[in-house]
Amino acid sequence: MPISGPSSYIPTCQQFHAHWLAANVATGGGAGIVLPGTIDSDAFEAQINDLQAKLNDGEVLLADLTLKKQALLTRLVQFNEKIRAFFPDSKWLSALPRVPGIGEGQGRFMEPVEDIRSLWLKINPDPGTASPVTLLGGYSAALFQTDFETQKSRYAELADAEISITIARNERNAIQGTIYSILKSHRQVLPTFFAAGDAIVESLPRLTPLPGSTPEAVIATAQWQPASQDAQVSWSESDNPDLDSYEVRMSPGPDYSTDDEVVVGSVPASAPRVLNTVAGLSAPGVTAGFKVYVITNTGNERGSNPVHVERPPVI
Repeated sequence: MPISGPSSYIPTCQQFHAHWLAANVATGGGAGIVLPGTIDSDAFEAQINDLQAKLNDGEVLLADLTLKKQALLTRLVQFNEKIRAFFPDSKWLSALPRVPGIGEGQGRFMEPVEDIRSLWLKINPDPGTASPVTLLGGYSAALFQTDFETQKSRYAELADAEISITIARNERNAIQGTIYSILKSHRQVLPTFFAAGDAIVESLPRLTPLPGSTPEAVIATAQWQPASQDAQVSWSESDNPDLDSYEVRMSPGPDYSTDDEVVVGSVPASAPRVLNTVAGLSAPGVTAGFKVYVITNTGNERGSNPVHVERPPVI
């Protein structure tokens, strides 16, 4: 399997390792074929898993932050409505902030939240206020203060998570660069141990796919399955004569990234074109993206349209 992205490195390493062992046997033993550097597949796989864990943790934090944003938005609307209703023509009206959108960033979102937190603490002790302002359900200024602090903490945690993700991704990329150099060296060094046309030389694994054989993409669909509590991914049939299998890959979050995708399942060409998975959907409110890749016998591939599934939040 040629290297086509981060998700292909492990199977490609396994293919090269098998070929290297076969080549050592063919040389008659002894010192065998020595290459510069070594590949620690276990360490590399652990690094990939660490990156995925951090990506998933980040998505869980983002989902929780979004739910809390929505709750705060509800309270902002209620607060503005209550002040307008109970204090018409008062000095407080001009201080009421706009209600931000759910998709606005930290700065534009938290500014009106801070304004209401401050305004609420001024209204309650004012001589013109008969009793402390509370919202539906007895929601008080003290509870709003707690939710305000919690949301600030969530933003800080998400920022830390994003830094951890960047570091983990850079570490993985560095290992990939080392691996690629070693595999390239294998392709350069091995032919020098055998005569031209030898079967070992002819069976050298490729590092990149052959040109001109990229298959057509299939059309993917996906939806959350309440009964089985997982995502079901399905796709159209490929008519490529060299079709070997379909590979379903997942990228955490609402924006599909081929740099962060991982293989979650391989489906033979003759099998039903459907896969159920919980990959990337470990917590309520998180979103995962999926692509279905057509894999050919020549090592070429093409990914489908990205499809996204949200695990329903707990209301």
